[in-house]
Amino acid sequence: MVIKFKVPALRGQGRPRFSRYSKAYKDKKDIEYERLIRECFLKEAKDFEPSKRPIAINIKANYKLAKNTPKYIREWISCNEANYVPQSKPDVDNIAKSVLDALNGVAYVDDKQVYGLTCNKSFDLESDISYLDVEVGYFQYDTLEDIKRWRK
Repeated sequence: MVIKFKVPALRGQGRPRFSRYSKAYKDKKDIEYERLIRECFLKEAKDFEPSKRPIAINIKANYKLAKNTPKYIREWISCNEANYVPQSKPDVDNIAKSVLDALNGVAYVDDKQVYGLTCNKSFDLESDISYLDVEVGYFQYDTLEDIKRWRK
């Protein structure tokens, strides 16, 4: 089973903040972004309970092109001849961290269940906003022994 959903914003996980007493906490913007990711997942996966099965996650960060991008670069990208990829922030590891943290307890019980993760950046010529495409795929069991082994 694969659940696909779209997040209409693009943000990476920020650095932890520290209180006066050296207690680490998340920034409010990070908490709101993780809430948005959870809501987008639950909108596609209605009445879903967190799974104990191994999962693979595929994340594609789609960036909008700047309005002042020259026409020849837009044509070059649209022909798929270009290896022109976004090299701007946020980094792919921070994007992946924010998605994994948001889906923890919602799509899966614990993030130790994630056995595969891909995260790519690309440009979207038609979009006016930067967004995420996320696919959550659950491992398919082959035999009854596999089911018993993963339930432990």
